[in-house]
Amino acid sequence: MEEIAAEINDGGLGTAVALSDDIKDETYAQALVALALARFVHLDGAFNNAGIVGEMLPAADMRRGDRSN
Repeated sequence: MEEIAAEINDGGLGTAVALSDDIKDETYAQALVALALARFVHLDGAFNNAGIVGEMLPAADMRRGDRSN
């Protein structure tokens, strides 16, 4: 991910940052938001596709523990 972020930054394609870990870890998810806020001041949206299987629900209805590996 760091290499992709570097390609985006160095190639003039935009501004990117990368932070790799396990998206199921709530501490990591919080760190992602903190990184975005520190670097970009705000976060308009995020798309985290980790391939986690669970009941198909609207994001607003999901709770911790609703997903499995």
